[in-house]
Amino acid sequence: MAEKFQSKFKTSLQSAARSTVKTLDKGYDRLMDRRICLGVTGFSGSGKSTFITSLIHQLRHFPDATLPAFSPALQGRLLGVDIHSMQGSGQKDFPFSDGQEALSEGAQRWPDSTRTLSSCLLELRLKPRKRQFGFATRKVERLFVEIRDYPGEWLLDLPLLSMSFQQWCLDCQSLFRESARRELLGSLFDDLAELDPLAEMDKTTVESLHKRYVAFLHNCSSSGLSLLQPGRFILPGEVTSPVFIPLLSSTLKKLDKENWNKATENSYIKVLESAYNRYLNEQVKPFYREQFTGIDRQVVLVDVLKALNLGRHSMGDMQLALTRVLDSFQFGQNSLISRLFNPRIEKVLFVASKIDQVLPDQHENVRALTAAIVQSAYRKATFEQVDVQCEATASVRATTVFNNNGRAMLQGLFVNEDEAVPGLMAHPDIPQTLPGEGDWQRFKGWRLRPLLPPANLRLTEGGNLPHIRLDVVIRELLGDKC
Repeated sequence: MAEKFQSKFKTSLQSAARSTVKTLDKGYDRLMDRRICLGVTGFSGSGKSTFITSLIHQLRHFPDATLPAFSPALQGRLLGVDIHSMQGSGQKDFPFSDGQEALSEGAQRWPDSTRTLSSCLLELRLKPRKRQFGFATRKVERLFVEIRDYPGEWLLDLPLLSMSFQQWCLDCQSLFRESARRELLGSLFDDLAELDPLAEMDKTTVESLHKRYVAFLHNCSSSGLSLLQPGRFILPGEVTSPVFIPLLSSTLKKLDKENWNKATENSYIKVLESAYNRYLNEQVKPFYREQFTGIDRQVVLVDVLKALNLGRHSMGDMQLALTRVLDSFQFGQNSLISRLFNPRIEKVLFVASKIDQVLPDQHENVRALTAAIVQSAYRKATFEQVDVQCEATASVRATTVFNNNGRAMLQGLFVNEDEAVPGLMAHPDIPQTLPGEGDWQRFKGWRLRPLLPPANLRLTEGGNLPHIRLDVVIRELLGDKC
């Protein structure tokens, strides 16, 4: 018995020692500015999985990649890139191999959407620059880049951390009165509004309304709206417990703190408030605490063209959602001490994705439009002395320019009844600023068509993966650390 106890105690000590060594090594790398953590986020459908897959592939196969903006690759200083598992840290590995295979010949499909938290660790080996007296201090320098990917739906829950249940309900009341959501709600709006907040809660009624509310969130997503809360309610396979719904009764606004506290424990407001707070404490706060506090640089993917294509309501909703979400980020410069003990986001890069859907002479317009969409968040981050930039990229270029009787058009492979069909695509001029009330008419006839990845990619063999300006994004994220 004593021997068994000693063995278990020894094993525990060894495990703790290994964990401590890993933590110290990670902290030392961060202190020496040799390790950074990139967060990649964006709302559903913005292309996060494809972006990360392409970024890793470009770096790992840099001799064959086109990276003119990334000087270590251009100058021959980049010697190699390895990818390491993060499972030892209790995290799920980013499915890079699956993404490569999806894009490659034979599969030719886009990587699966992000459904859960995953990460990977890249090790960049670099030829050092001459520093002291014309000599390099080491033969090889190493930069460790941790990449964290998580569902955009999780991101949407962060603003709830600053709202009480009553505040969230009142916010829903305001949002749901707008025509786009009001039409999608249908009779659910009246059914939610008729619930007496102080009445005794009926469990069957709440469960029924919850199912209809989740269906409403799915319809909002399909209609191009971005601000969908709670975000986890619409992810496949996510546990939606605890169950709660917003109360839309007009009496809710009149309830002061005293009357709220006097409500019985089995009333709608008390039971639903408890479920709402449990949701924040059990699902949202741990994600925020464990994942966001370690991020140094944040990539925010924005599907600007999709929002523009779907119209004014989609564009305005995306702008509102981005502004609210970015209020939750921790901004601030990484000093020597904060880099080790309390790293904060020092750079935010807003990236307009899928710009291969418009002609090259419109790419700068997309970039400028992105800046206009995130302007309020941009000002906030700049005030906090954060390096904020906007870019436009296509992680995988799926179109080429085709001259059709003197008119430049885009040529690519499109999905038609589950078959890949070559075709042409045109579009109106992209504005550099947010369209005014009378400007939306010219976008009504424009329809974005689902594209397939280019044919004949052999990525599992290390083949070239075409992109647009991804090398500029890599430079902005890693260039100063190399």
